[in-house]
Amino acid sequence: LAAAEAAAPAARQAERRVSLDDLPPLGPPGREVSRQRIADLDATIVRFANGSSLVFKQTDFEKGNVNVTLRFGHGMAGLPAGRKSLAWLAPLLGSTGVGPFDLDGLERLLTGRRMSMSFGIAEDALELSGVTRAEELGDQLRLLATKIVAPHFDAALFQRSRTAALENYELAFSSASSRMGREFGAVARGGDPRWQPFDKAEIERIGAADFEAFMTPLLAQGPVEAVIVGDVDLDTAVAAMLKTVAALPRRPDAPPPAASLAVRPPPASKEPIRFTHQGDPTQAYAALGWTTFGGPDHRRERRALSVAANLAGARLIERLRDSEGASYSPAATVQSSFDFPGWGLLFAGSEIRPERADLFFKLGREIVADLAARPASADEWQRAINPVVSGIERRLKTNAYWAGTMEDWSRQPWLIDYTRTYLADYKSLTPEEVRRAMAKWVADEGDWSILILPAKTADGVH
Repeated sequence: LAAAEAAAPAARQAERRVSLDDLPPLGPPGREVSRQRIADLDATIVRFANGSSLVFKQTDFEKGNVNVTLRFGHGMAGLPAGRKSLAWLAPLLGSTGVGPFDLDGLERLLTGRRMSMSFGIAEDALELSGVTRAEELGDQLRLLATKIVAPHFDAALFQRSRTAALENYELAFSSASSRMGREFGAVARGGDPRWQPFDKAEIERIGAADFEAFMTPLLAQGPVEAVIVGDVDLDTAVAAMLKTVAALPRRPDAPPPAASLAVRPPPASKEPIRFTHQGDPTQAYAALGWTTFGGPDHRRERRALSVAANLAGARLIERLRDSEGASYSPAATVQSSFDFPGWGLLFAGSEIRPERADLFFKLGREIVADLAARPASADEWQRAINPVVSGIERRLKTNAYWAGTMEDWSRQPWLIDYTRTYLADYKSLTPEEVRRAMAKWVADEGDWSILILPAKTADGVH
């Protein structure tokens, strides 16, 4: 303390001034080549000469807010199969600065402005996102577009992120549910290394140069699709695009290799895939999965299985509580990939006492078999479908829904019909359709399972 009190104060640095004018130029303004109006959805697709596109919808759901997303490349589907990926570190790129600006410079640039930036790798694309207002849409797009062509890799920020990952590493083993969160991505994809978590020694070996080498070629791939939704007019959005995304040089693209698209859930097996956790010895996690389908087909069956998952989850809650007298909170869900044609699943899981895992597996299999054999009763059906329909009706009045559902419309026009039929399909589904979908895609396939048990028992014995 005495030494600290005696230390000389740090010299005050001159106030750092930053401006968008300090960013590198993107190129001369681009040129619009076509517009496609989708009247029934009140949306527009604009295409530009450099291969980029704009998917646009004006809304008044959130006064003053404009959601912006730039999508490019092929995401996880474009990564090489057969080796681990640094994709889990990708969000770091959203805060590492841009062009000549480090994190401090970026924060100064954004101070007092309605602009933001986040980054991630989705299944089918890399995504840069921000929320702004109409008056600053041009600046927001310039910031995001510059991030693509002139990223700023900050070694010190990477080191802090890696240190945090190492310090928090053991948390992934501290409970059954956290261990499940760590392992599920890879297990559900048949052990594909792209989703495999890194162990501690692997994290320690990653350097800032490795992250930069991983991200740099990905940022250079593919035409950019901008999705803009919110309180702004089309002319303003197009004018901003012409000076930013449409001004970029034409970008190379190549489809993902077939091996990268060959993702499937694990094969059916009566023996669970097992892991342990270091937490509460009275806690376990049991989960059941059934392989369904991927790809763009079977739209109504995809939605029928979504309702089936709701029915399965509700039945699991009821039967577990009846048999156990405990407030377990099992959940069931359906996930299905448009990009990986062999990947889709219906999945149910719950925290449970270790000795009751067999009960969970038994109940889950019985419920799925019954849903495939008999349609839900009228009362059960209404309890399941009404919250789904009302939830969709609410979702249709949010910027976030439209920003998500309009992704890839410029490349995959069949997605437009998925949006067009969203509410109508769920309103017109019947219990018999759900039963048929379960019988066709789930009950006759066999299941696979995951069981996470405590590493030590209640008496401390390993």
